Amino acid sequence: MPISTPRLVSAFATTLCVAAMLVAGPAFAGKGSSGGRVIHVEDGIDYGVPAGSPFQFAKFEPDFLGASFKGRITLSGTYYYGQLDDYPGNDMIGLYFMPDASDAKRLPHWVQDGAVKELIFQNSDAFIKAVIPARIARAVKRGKRPSVRGRVSFVAEEFEAVVSCGAAIYVTRFHSIARAPKLYAARSTVERTMC
Repeated sequence: MPISTPRLVSAFATTLCVAAMLVAGPAFAGKGSSGGRVIHVEDGIDYGVPAGSPFQFAKFEPDFLGASFKGRITLSGTYYYGQLDDYPGNDMIGLYFMPDASDAKRLPHWVQDGAVKELIFQNSDAFIKAVIPARIARAVKRGKRPSVRGRVSFVAEEFEAVVSCGAAIYVTRFHSIARAPKLYAARSTVERTMC
């Protein structure tokens, strides 16, 4: 039985739509329960942009199942800088920031994991130079001080979210200090959950 022209056109149109969806990346699933926007990437990976967030979806990162967002925000919270563990001979230094809960609620996030708990910096050297006194940063790098932590408010711009090893990784770009930092000495190494 020959295929009719309308059926052929319909089948071709369906094929084009499916191909376009595969190439385009994420689908916008609409509004989330809090009134924000949800970006569906694949089963189990949805990114939420809360209502009132200064960040807007910019692009999908297909290699990492991640999403990039444009915008700028002032974040307050606690930073941790120091040796990642105390194994002999391991001199890996890490820096991460834990935003206050009120600020975390305004950041894009992996919906299945909830609000952002910690983030890292694209330009960690700029953050360290602006926030941590040089002599203390040097002491941490040389292993004379295991770690340091403190409170800071800073302006962040750009934001990326990636899901890797079943955990969300959030990366931002430090722009400038918003309020003078407070430094607290620490005697232990910086503990992180890594896959």
